This record gives sequence, structure tokens and C-alpha cells, in this order.
Amino acid sequence: LREWHPQVPIIAVTATATEKVSNDIVDKLQLKNVQTFKATFARDNLAIGVTLSEEKMDRLMTYLRHVPGSGIIYMRSRKKVEQLARYLNQQQIVSDYYHGGLNMKTRMRVQQEWIDNKSRIIVCTNAFGMGVDKPDVRFVIHCDLPPSIEEYYQEAGRAGRDGRPATANVIINYG
Repeated sequence: LREWHPQVPIIAVTATATEKVSNDIVDKLQLKNVQTFKATFARDNLAIGVTLSEEKMDRLMTYLRHVPGSGIIYMRSRKKVEQLARYLNQQQIVSDYYHGGLNMKTRMRVQQEWIDNKSRIIVCTNAFGMGVDKPDVRFVIHCDLPPSIEEYYQEAGRAGRDGRPATANVIINYG
């Protein structure tokens, strides 16, 4: 685009880019006269925690039964995502699942139903989330650790975008 239309203004927007990623964006897009607008990563309304449990599933179910509202549960495996969504529905917790192995039509439907609050919880891999701006997400739970702190913070930051209290929690097995 830069070669074909060198005078066209270009904007690059990201919520959680590190300085290295920001520099790469400027370089790869050949941005000129760059202005950067940056806010703090601190989110006063977002409580971040880690829960250690001998029984991860029991702890997750207790949490879901006591914390109201819409949420996201991240896992690393497509198979686990599908299994957990089925289990939650069996427990009367309306859920759906999302991962990169689903066709585009299904992914769009699942995402829209969750945004429209037809599903309370979306169980997903990291394929879910880019461009999703649902303001009333009350919690994000990681049942598996993401590969980097940047990825964790980006995913956790999908909770509480409306400024109301929200939680991001990692549930870790021990024992």
C-alpha cells in the first residue's frame, strides 16, 4: 500500500504492544511522522489473581457458580475447550467454545451469540479475542498458562472494559 499510495495516511492501533512490537509496526508499515499515544497498563477495576488448587475443575465450578456475569475461559487445547464447554452446559452453565479449527461461519456465530449474551461463557483457545470489544466481561479465567506475560495481560485485559469491577484469574493445579 505504501508503494502504491505513498501519500495516504496510515494509522496503527494496538492495546498492549511492547516497545519492541511498536517499533516493528513503525518499521514494517514504513510510518512517517509517527505520533504515539500511550496509556498506563494499570487497570484499577481489574483484580488479577492466581488460585492454587488440588482440584482445578472443582475450583472452577465453585467460582462460576458464585461470580455472576459474562466470562471467558482460556485453555491451550482445542479438545479441552470443547470438553469443558460441554461439561459446563451439562452443569446448567450456558457456554460455547471457540478455536481455530472451527469454520469461519461457526466462529462468527459463536462470537456473536456470546456478545449478545446468549451464551454466558465462551471457552476458547488464544484464537479468540482479537478485535472483540465486549464491555461487560466480568471475568477471564486461564485454566492453562499462556506462553508469555504479554499474551496473558492482553487476554486478561478483555475483562472489565466498561470500567466496572472485573477479575482475571489463573487456576493452577498443585499436588
